[in-house]
Amino acid sequence: MAIRSGPEIGPLRRRRWLTGSLLVLIAAGLAVGALALIYEIPPNLISNTSTHPRTLAIGAATLALFLLLGWALYRLTRRVWIGALAQTLLAAAVIALVIVPTFRGTDVREPDPLVGVAVLEPSGDHPGGAHEIGAAEFVGIDHDATGSARLLDLGDGRRVLRFENFEVEAGPDYFVHLIDGADVRSPGPVRLGALKGSRGDQNYELPAEVQIGPASTVLIWCRVFDVPVANATIA
Repeated sequence: MAIRSGPEIGPLRRRRWLTGSLLVLIAAGLAVGALALIYEIPPNLISNTSTHPRTLAIGAATLALFLLLGWALYRLTRRVWIGALAQTLLAAAVIALVIVPTFRGTDVREPDPLVGVAVLEPSGDHPGGAHEIGAAEFVGIDHDATGSARLLDLGDGRRVLRFENFEVEAGPDYFVHLIDGADVRSPGPVRLGALKGSRGDQNYELPAEVQIGPASTVLIWCRVFDVPVANATIA
């Protein structure tokens, strides 16, 4: 009976390592697919996100780290299962910390700041008291979006941008901008902060130095992919 020599065992173990890595990748892909079904992620969002150059670059870097981790542990321990276990933990961490928070919708329910605010008497500093400056409906830009944007003057020098009955397709790295002009689809210098949630009612206070023109666009911008998500023109 032939006895395998050391050099012959090495390639066999390497093939096992590659097979183990492939099985972990397949399992991770199935898990992501199941999450897409659970969270009802629209196909166009999956297509737009997965084919974006930044997604491809991040995916390539993660895959390289995945393979390097498995190979390094195999070389150190000569145990295929240890590398596969580490790769499984890495894939689970990426899914739990990056993919799930990115595409799972979140609810925010903040009260209307005008409710309970006393209407101030007209004065030189606050001629109109607390009131709504204007409002508009959100329009999705290659994303689904509904709800309204209201620009509020609280009558004490504070102004607030409020979203009501708002819902937008969940996604990564969304930010809220206020830009002078109608139907603007690129971000401007006034960034009011990260989007607080993909659903619900939420408030964003405007910096004191911001000037409100005859028309202003509320823009939701995806920073990581450099694309507009939705906007509303308040005129």
